[in-house]
Amino acid sequence: MSPVGCLALVRRFHELALHGSQFVIATHSPIMMAFPLGLIYVLSENGPRRSQWDELDHIKVLKEFINHRDVVMRELFGDGNP
Repeated sequence: MSPVGCLALVRRFHELALHGSQFVIATHSPIMMAFPLGLIYVLSENGPRRSQWDELDHIKVLKEFINHRDVVMRELFGDGNP
């Protein structure tokens, strides 16, 4: 889903949550995971655990990629070429 679409969906979640709606969502979308009224659970071999948005490995990798795209690509390819 596009970032604009995710933002629209999060806005709708917010409207519905204010009226008592609840949602269970499985996503990798950093926008949807940032929903301020949401609780994030990471599912692992050890069972579910609560997490904060900025503690998620997914978010850390995306931030690194956005901030240092060329470096990440060089490391990914392992040959020094972007």
